[in-house]
Amino acid sequence: MSREVSVTDDLVSPPPLGRAAQWRRSRRTREGLVTAIMPVFDVKPYVEDAIRSVLSQEGVDLEVIVVDDTSTDGTDDVVAALAREDRRVTLLRQDHGGPNAARNRALDVARGEYVAFLDGDDLLLPGAYADLQGSLRASGSDFAAGGYHRLTDEGTRPAGHWIGRAHAARQDGVDVESASGAMTNVVVWSKMYRRSFWDAHVRSFATHGYYQDQLVAARSYAHASSFDLLDRDVVSWRIRGEGSSMTQQLVDVANMRDRFRTAREGLLIYEAVRGAGIAERRLVQLLNFDFGHTIGQVDRTSDEYWAELVEQVRGLLGHVRRPQTWARIAAQHKVLYLLVAEGRRDDALQFIAEGGRKIRRMEFEDDGEDVHVHLPFWGDPGIPRWAFRADRRQAEILRSRTP
Repeated sequence: MSREVSVTDDLVSPPPLGRAAQWRRSRRTREGLVTAIMPVFDVKPYVEDAIRSVLSQEGVDLEVIVVDDTSTDGTDDVVAALAREDRRVTLLRQDHGGPNAARNRALDVARGEYVAFLDGDDLLLPGAYADLQGSLRASGSDFAAGGYHRLTDEGTRPAGHWIGRAHAARQDGVDVESASGAMTNVVVWSKMYRRSFWDAHVRSFATHGYYQDQLVAARSYAHASSFDLLDRDVVSWRIRGEGSSMTQQLVDVANMRDRFRTAREGLLIYEAVRGAGIAERRLVQLLNFDFGHTIGQVDRTSDEYWAELVEQVRGLLGHVRRPQTWARIAAQHKVLYLLVAEGRRDDALQFIAEGGRKIRRMEFEDDGEDVHVHLPFWGDPGIPRWAFRADRRQAEILRSRTP
């Protein structure tokens, strides 16, 4: 069952570093150096390319800290060979601590004025670090973010359309008020941080759970005086065919539970630091982009998953405090959320089977002010009429179909 989440000081921001820790860190930090941190576990087929994609970055002073989490396939041997070949590479080992503990281990010894992260099966694109660091030097911002695309066995394809929109134009020195679309880019490996900002407002990764990027992103966007958005991709994000990449495990109960929990904790961070308006903008993004796909997987899940999903959806919908929020959610998501929240599993499955998520094929009615889509369960007394109201973007698309 789901647990309530609540805001605490430690959730919003880490406690200040003690004076001794600040002194040790300042003594270790090397001006201009970029520390690239890479946690690895059983990624032997990919790890050499990942590391070399960092080492080949031009115009950047680098150190690469790779932390092996007790790999069983010889990943650490590959890294060790690269460390012997290039002294910019350091191999550390830990005993089954998970990727977040590995990142923390590397942070403890990192010497860079700037810090960045990359997973051991992804690729850093040419010029990425020079562009990210150059942006930070020119703007004085706290961190810089780039876009990313998916890398599959068949080639590359775009990430979600929201990532493309967030990085459609270069924006320097913006904040979460002026560039709230950036909040959709939550992955830690598409960014470069000033270490001073990182220590003050993020500090470390929680070592439990799957989706700690959500909390790192919330703290970063909420606390940043300014950040930069590049109009280019910086990472090829590998989608492994065997489904072992963590962010592809959409039908695992613990994974799903943690995804909802960290999303709700992120909302609390935004509200505590930036106010209810920013938290609401993030909630709309979550309901439209993140969890719209998650709930669309109910036809592939177990009874246990369904029961947990109902509880988690109810908890997330509890953050909707104004009717105006619903007006910004896509119609197909609203209807499916309500079916799930009411525990109507068979109806949710029927909604999906009848193409309810493919809204462009549906009939609709336009009264000149609102567009209502005739999705499955249109007219159902248990689903209010407002749930079928198209959001602004959908209304524009549907109206464009009218001769």
